[in-house]
Amino acid sequence: MNEQKRVSTKLTYFAAFLLPVLMLGVVYLLHGIYPFGDHTVMTGDARFQFVDYLSYLKSIVFGNNDFRYSFSKNLGGNMKGFSAYYYMSMLNFITLLFPSEFIPAAQGLVLAVTMGLCSLTFFTMLGSLHGISRINLIFSIAYAFMGFIAVYFQLSMYFTNLVVFPLIMLGLFRLISDHRNCLLYAVTLFIAVLSNYYSGFMICIFCLLMFIYKIALELGTIRDLRKYTKTIVVFACSSVLSVAMSAFNLLPALLSLEDEKNVISIGFYRTFSLSRLFSKLYVASFKGNMSTGMPNIYCGVLVVFLLYLYFLNSRIPKKERVLSAVFIVFLMINLYFNPLNVIWHGLNQPIGFPYRYSYMLSFLFIYFAYRGFKERDGSRRIIKAIGFVIIYVLYSAFLLVGGNETIGLKEIIITAFFLAAYMLLSELQVLRERAPLWMLFALLLVSAVELSYNMYDSMGQVELASLAEYREYVDDMGATVEEIKQGDKSFYRMEKDVRRTHNDAMQFDYAGLSHFSSSEKKDKMKFLGKLGLRNNGNWAFYGEPSTMLLDCLMGVRHFVSQFHTTPNNYTKIIQDKVYKGYVNESALPIMFAGNREITELDYREFGNDPFEFQQAIADSLAGRDTAVFSEAEILSTQVVNLKESDEDGYRHYEKEEPDKDACILYSIKTGDIMNGPDEPACLYAYFDAPDIQDVTLYRYDTDMGPYFGVYRWNIVNLETHTVGDTYEISLHPKGSEMDIKDAYFYYEDRNAVKDFSREITGNPSELEKITSSHLRGSIYIANEEQCAVLSIPYDEAWKITVDGEPAEIKPAAGMLLSFETGVGNHEIDMRYIPKGMYAGTVISVAALILFGLGIVCLKQSCKPVDSQSSGL
Repeated sequence: MNEQKRVSTKLTYFAAFLLPVLMLGVVYLLHGIYPFGDHTVMTGDARFQFVDYLSYLKSIVFGNNDFRYSFSKNLGGNMKGFSAYYYMSMLNFITLLFPSEFIPAAQGLVLAVTMGLCSLTFFTMLGSLHGISRINLIFSIAYAFMGFIAVYFQLSMYFTNLVVFPLIMLGLFRLISDHRNCLLYAVTLFIAVLSNYYSGFMICIFCLLMFIYKIALELGTIRDLRKYTKTIVVFACSSVLSVAMSAFNLLPALLSLEDEKNVISIGFYRTFSLSRLFSKLYVASFKGNMSTGMPNIYCGVLVVFLLYLYFLNSRIPKKERVLSAVFIVFLMINLYFNPLNVIWHGLNQPIGFPYRYSYMLSFLFIYFAYRGFKERDGSRRIIKAIGFVIIYVLYSAFLLVGGNETIGLKEIIITAFFLAAYMLLSELQVLRERAPLWMLFALLLVSAVELSYNMYDSMGQVELASLAEYREYVDDMGATVEEIKQGDKSFYRMEKDVRRTHNDAMQFDYAGLSHFSSSEKKDKMKFLGKLGLRNNGNWAFYGEPSTMLLDCLMGVRHFVSQFHTTPNNYTKIIQDKVYKGYVNESALPIMFAGNREITELDYREFGNDPFEFQQAIADSLAGRDTAVFSEAEILSTQVVNLKESDEDGYRHYEKEEPDKDACILYSIKTGDIMNGPDEPACLYAYFDAPDIQDVTLYRYDTDMGPYFGVYRWNIVNLETHTVGDTYEISLHPKGSEMDIKDAYFYYEDRNAVKDFSREITGNPSELEKITSSHLRGSIYIANEEQCAVLSIPYDEAWKITVDGEPAEIKPAAGMLLSFETGVGNHEIDMRYIPKGMYAGTVISVAALILFGLGIVCLKQSCKPVDSQSSGL
């Protein structure tokens, strides 16, 4: 290769990366996305989850947290499954270069780099298989701007796998061509499984399907299969060893998922209307539905047209076209038939973002379209083009008549415009040999405009978060949190009554009670729900001030509020900032001495009365009746404009006059418990129901907000009252119906809470956070009835030593952690060793050694045989 050609090749590779970046830059400019405006690529889960995860990643890399354990997710928990899913995509580490308040802007850069690399790797694959050509750019940018990325651009944890996927396919093709050439396939598959085990699992399935497809293409008869014995063995060994080499990360991650995604959900049904699947090939077919939408298989109108020509191309063997059609149809069936679709998703229904492997179908479309282009057949071009137009018109008419929700006349016209442009350029012989450079440029330009417009339209279907609003919140909340941290260096929990997301504990690196991720344990959420916090099955959330006893038990020492006072009358320590800081002097430390009766308590044995459960915990820890709660007397329950009936375990209410207001009115007798000279005890309420519903809670005539909702279904502080008054609480259905199981009203004696706290903390204890998986401290046990208790989840992975000797751990209240120490002062050391970490490391090392030996053996088999030793 001469120097001029070498430079031209390098420029072409550079163009493969740069072109998608420039195209996305235009999209950013039109949407006003940073740096061209205040918008960001943060939307949906990226806005309410991932940005906080990435902020916490900084505390792992630069702070004293680690990938093993975190106290910023609910009560605390194993981080291996979380880290393996959300953090291992190497492109995420770009965000470490930015301060937390600019992470949304950093995500915009990550997306641009990802799309540039996707185009580059696809271009590399095509160049290695079929030769480097400028025309390859058309197909590489189609992969970079395919529908999966255009719609799921917020799913940054999959970005690395989207980038390496073409290289995995290139490695697989090389392995099939020569079984000794397996290095690229094994290394890239290892990267995929390491980067995201969930997506990596899907890629493993696809690799098996692609391997079968390619071998079937090579076979003349079934007897020829024996020729590929070595190839099959090398493929199997390379695949297994690639996965095994990631065991140091994979095994602890999978073991940590116990009780997280443990419900197999098959469901024998069709996931969508198959006749409407091809509507997703139209330009601008995405309309904002990321929860129950159809597979995102868009890959450009030109690709669809060339794919059509591929199957009509007589220069391509009929066997290949048939097998390619079978491959495509099989993937479509997997998307269409739920039992098969669920297998791809690890036997669990995904929560949002369905069909997370649909990009593989787009990959096949683009690759087969390119194959058709390389073997282009110029015969009967006009007839083939007319046939495609007829199919397009008939299918578009079917979508219009059938009332398709995503495709209307606008989308049909826009798609038709680009189709006409491609057909015109085709007739100008752009798709023939030695087409003029300007014609190739014109085809590339039209394709770039189409793909960019589809990306622009897709982004326009969702709300793009404001960078200024995010920075303002992070700066204001961060200032209060940081001042609290500087004033109190001990180990404690913090909560707040401001809801931006459920993951602020990760955003600001503090121990809290709220968290939302797809890798969180269900039992922790159930436990917090039993305590009266909001548990909707996917996350648990503190939300608003709860009882003083709950804050005491869970060690919530600091509270951040948007208000100048708190219902629990905590002491204000920060008042000159947007968000005020308060301290709860009655909060228990994270580790304390309690009566061992707590080990006999189990949250699973309690009903849905959170006050009863909280009281039981306090009584068990103290070994006596603490008398914190007293049940309020319901004087009367009035049903207004509602007809009631008994259902299975609950009462059903339906409006008698639909146009009029209706409610259930509870009249509560005020108690005589006093928290102070002029401070009656606070009244709390909790309502139980069979399901989420649209109901409004009122105190007298004051609207206290929704209840039984997605975000609010927890203990409600009804604040103080005047002794002797009748308290009126009512539930008003916004619709025509309402279902209720029970209503619980309790008074809390805060003096009893303070007495309980002083009693428990009378035995001194200290606990220092060395790292998030290593704690060290001391505790004093006064008598043989006591044991050490920690308000962190019981987990056998905690290895605890007392005065240097291993201690046996036990669950407390069915969820918390306890261990025996004996009477007196004791030094405590706690280390979290995730299950499978050591075994996974051994497996990885062994697999790496075996793989290295295998590579050496394969290379040895490539060497020519020595004529002397062979006797020749």
